[in-house]
Amino acid sequence: MQIVGGLINENTSLQQRIEQEKIKLQQRNHELSVLYNVSAALSYYLSYQEIASLIMNSLYSILTYDFCSILLHDISENKVIYLKSSPYLHKSFIDNVISNVYKTAETFFQQKIDYNNITVNSEQISIDEAYAIDDISQNIRSFINIPLSFKGEIIGITSLCSVHEKAFSREKIAFAYTIANQMATVLGRLSQLVESEKKRISHLIEHLEDAIIILDTNQQPLTLNKQARALFGFKNKSGFKKIAKILQKIKISHLVKEALQNNTKISGQEISIQKNQEILIFLVNIDPVYSSGTNFFSGIAISLKNISYLKKIEKEKSEKIAIINKARELINSIANQEKLFSILGDYILNVANADMGALYLLEKKVLCTKSSWVLPTKSKSRYISEFEANFPESIEFITMATGDNLLKKTIQARRTLIFKNIPLKKNFLLEKATKNSQEVDIVLKELISVPLLSKERVIGILTVIRKDKPEIQELSKDDIETLETIASLSASAIENAYLYQKTLNEQKIQQELKLAHEIQKRILPKKLPKSTNFEYGGISIPARGIGGDYYDFFQVNKNDNNHIGIAIIDVIGKGIPAALITIMIKSIIQINVKGFQNTKEVIKNINIAVLNEPAITKFVPMFYCIINDSMRELRYTNAGHEVPLLFVAKTDEFLKLDTEGFPVGGLEDIDYEQKSLILAPGDILSIYTDGIVEARSPEGENFGEDRLQKYIRKYKHLPSNKIVDKIYTSLINFVKDAPQHDDITLVIIKAKDLDGISVRHQDKVLWEKQLHISSATKNVKLVREAVEEASKIMGFNTSAIYDIKLAVNEAHANIIKHAYGNDPDQNIIFKVTVFVDRVEYYFQDFGKTYGELAIKQTRSLDDFQGNGLGVFLIKSTMDDVTYKIDPGKGTELIMIKYSEQLENNV
Repeated sequence: MQIVGGLINENTSLQQRIEQEKIKLQQRNHELSVLYNVSAALSYYLSYQEIASLIMNSLYSILTYDFCSILLHDISENKVIYLKSSPYLHKSFIDNVISNVYKTAETFFQQKIDYNNITVNSEQISIDEAYAIDDISQNIRSFINIPLSFKGEIIGITSLCSVHEKAFSREKIAFAYTIANQMATVLGRLSQLVESEKKRISHLIEHLEDAIIILDTNQQPLTLNKQARALFGFKNKSGFKKIAKILQKIKISHLVKEALQNNTKISGQEISIQKNQEILIFLVNIDPVYSSGTNFFSGIAISLKNISYLKKIEKEKSEKIAIINKARELINSIANQEKLFSILGDYILNVANADMGALYLLEKKVLCTKSSWVLPTKSKSRYISEFEANFPESIEFITMATGDNLLKKTIQARRTLIFKNIPLKKNFLLEKATKNSQEVDIVLKELISVPLLSKERVIGILTVIRKDKPEIQELSKDDIETLETIASLSASAIENAYLYQKTLNEQKIQQELKLAHEIQKRILPKKLPKSTNFEYGGISIPARGIGGDYYDFFQVNKNDNNHIGIAIIDVIGKGIPAALITIMIKSIIQINVKGFQNTKEVIKNINIAVLNEPAITKFVPMFYCIINDSMRELRYTNAGHEVPLLFVAKTDEFLKLDTEGFPVGGLEDIDYEQKSLILAPGDILSIYTDGIVEARSPEGENFGEDRLQKYIRKYKHLPSNKIVDKIYTSLINFVKDAPQHDDITLVIIKAKDLDGISVRHQDKVLWEKQLHISSATKNVKLVREAVEEASKIMGFNTSAIYDIKLAVNEAHANIIKHAYGNDPDQNIIFKVTVFVDRVEYYFQDFGKTYGELAIKQTRSLDDFQGNGLGVFLIKSTMDDVTYKIDPGKGTELIMIKYSEQLENNV
């Protein structure tokens, strides 16, 4: 029994040791986890404050201290201590601990510490994490000081304390040393990086063109670069003491004080500084400066940018601009061109201090005098030279010493020509002669000839004459530039006046063309025929706004929707003449198609009517056909028109539908031919004018019939209107920027399935999802998610998916609102199916019928108001929309979106 008892006691002791080892292992794992997280975080922290906060938090997670501090000594401009303490500690306790830290630090650093020069940054342990401490226990019972050493130098000290005895075990102290060593390494490296950056920035500041002054928070100078030293006459640092008086003298000391007090930036202040009897203008900017690696404000930087030269230029430009603006104001305020020339002349003579001037304009390459100006003389007995007497025509005869005419030479040179101190003889030759020569008629101080340029084209010449008088000074370079600017403004005003009149004329023509275009638009079909077994689509784009192409759909017999007539014509020629013939032929066609179900007879009657119309002087190619909807029969007659193409779905081949016959209006005694055939599901009839196949690329290649067949075959799975859109888009991409040479018209007719649904190709189901949901609005999210999933499978882009979700949402909302009157407890079936070439979105509801809202045939946003905008969204987003009402199945809505990358998906 004693042996058994001993074994039991030994076993109990062993289990206790195992539990203790488990606790130690868990503690060790926790320490390793904290060490790993600290190492990872320290690799991207660049702020002393962030690093200190990280270390204090990490130490608390292991040691559970009541007070922690990190004092940094030589790695920042200012000494700083970071604190973290329990919210239960008294301020006196904390102050006592900090005092002990400072005393310990003096021992480590071996120097006296100025407590007043240490920045304190403190935070508290969360009240949820801290242990409660009563007033009696507030004494230091456990304390650790860990020096932070980097490359043999102590850069700081970490201190931990607790009110509990033996609070820090040997293992926890080892952990604290490990963490402290990691922190010391990172802080040391960061300090080196900061010091390197400081040197680089100091070098940069020293060589800046602006004067830079850096002050500490006590307004004591830290740095003045060489520009600042030169500005204030400092040869060495001893002169820096005068900086306070200098700042007061240049009247920015109050700005410095404001920046220091508010720790704010001040910019854009202008001051004047006198240097070497010259007044210099400076732009002052004052910015706060922060200690490296911290968020502590440590001073301000003052930059003085010399803008004296810019101010001088600004003043000169202001004066010049004032003159130019006055000229612009004069030019823009006068609509009458003759009055403009007169007032402009007076202004130019005044600006140039000139005696005479003239304006010449090039009209049909001939230089014509438009205006001339002569300042009146006060003396009645003054001698009038022959040059003045014949002015301005006399300028036209001035010939240069080289033999070139002055005005022609200005046009050729395309620049201002200036001649100074010119003696003119009576024959107006510019020659070298003495002023006192008896042959001299007049002496000119300056003759300036300025070309009027508009878009690099010479449209005229401005000449300015300044006679030789004792008081007159030569024009400066700026004066000449001002004169050239006024000439340029004048050229623009003159050209604008011409263009304005031209624009008025063109606008009048465009208005007439627009009216004609609107009239021609009205003769095209406004809506497509409603059909059980066929889909219709059409487009007509004139080459010149209006043209000679025309197509239309006709109800052959009144109250008979089973027989649809389709006519297409291509009047020879383009523009207004062709459009006028088109309008007349439309009337003739409308009269002759009613009641006739034989296409041959219709064409024959139209031919006679066109021949008897004297205003129609050209024959007209025409194709006419009739579709018997219920029988799926096509009857057709071709009168010299481009041969239509029939895509046969069963054989994947094309047939040409041609009959014998000359264009209508060509010959009187001519017989025409009617043919007929049955259109099977999926067959596509393409009727088009030659503008389609003869459209040319920039390289001169025709679009051609083969390319048309290619795109019909490529988009055969789409509804008719979408096939039209795709072919037209392909045509536009083919011709690119090449001009449209001929009118473009295309009509597509596609036979539906026997059940009246558009023929679908590639019916292999790739993915399907069905939802049975209530009519509560919360289920909109489920439908949206299913739509997005299916759309992504098909490969629609982000923009298309967004539009599709909006369209399906609108259809869903219509059911909730209109079918169920917002009752949330009704049933809705939603199914989305992904095929190879398309996605089908299907809704079924069992509420009241609210009309074929979802498939209303329209292409204009203007047709809709209110809920109709949602219908427009559905129609414009989806490629096919079908609405069916079945008393047994309720209401079904099928929306189809085809893939833009069909070939890739297959």
